[in-house]
Amino acid sequence: MLRQLRKEVFYPYPPQRVWYVLTNSQALAAWLMKNDFQPCLGHKFRFQHSSLPGLDENIECEVIEIDEPSRLSYTWKDSLMHQHSIVTWTLKAVEGGTQLKLEHRNLDSRNLDNRNLDSRNLDNRNLDSRNLDNRNLDSRNLETQLTNTISVNKQRLHSQSISFQNAPITTNKLSYQSSNNISNGYHSLILNTYFHGVWEEKLDKNILAVLNNIENE
Repeated sequence: MLRQLRKEVFYPYPPQRVWYVLTNSQALAAWLMKNDFQPCLGHKFRFQHSSLPGLDENIECEVIEIDEPSRLSYTWKDSLMHQHSIVTWTLKAVEGGTQLKLEHRNLDSRNLDNRNLDSRNLDNRNLDSRNLDNRNLDSRNLETQLTNTISVNKQRLHSQSISFQNAPITTNKLSYQSSNNISNGYHSLILNTYFHGVWEEKLDKNILAVLNNIENE
């Protein structure tokens, strides 16, 4: 599953100036968050998110792509996120200024985990097949073995059926939903607020104010 936010904004300034407010630590702090950012590939840094006085949360990041003044990408992960999300900025020179595109996407690793599990199951089935090929049993022994296996499986299925009927189904369903939410990072208040309005406010108001102040300095 993929959650993402995409937003494009036009600024009446050249790409180099817009790039400056995205990559200069002080300018970045003025419109986004306090940070120790450096525009270097592989640089690990932190955003300091302050929701209330005295309550700070660090967002761990790492620069994974940089192409001045066209493209910048870094990971983004707070303490309540199961895995990193990715923030990507793309700048394009257009008539009269710069078109800035933001993409913030949150990837779910469950699909990859499922593919790995399927691969392990296939390996196990191949191993079982090879072991079966190595057995040198006559037809009577094989028939006896299969008969016993079917009998045991019937007993197991009967036992599992009784256990399943007595099991609290609602408990399993709630546990699965909770696991889904955690693995997707949906319990991250910071991520959710940015996906639902904060990024828009930052780009529509805050960053524009910083750009205007740079011009007046």
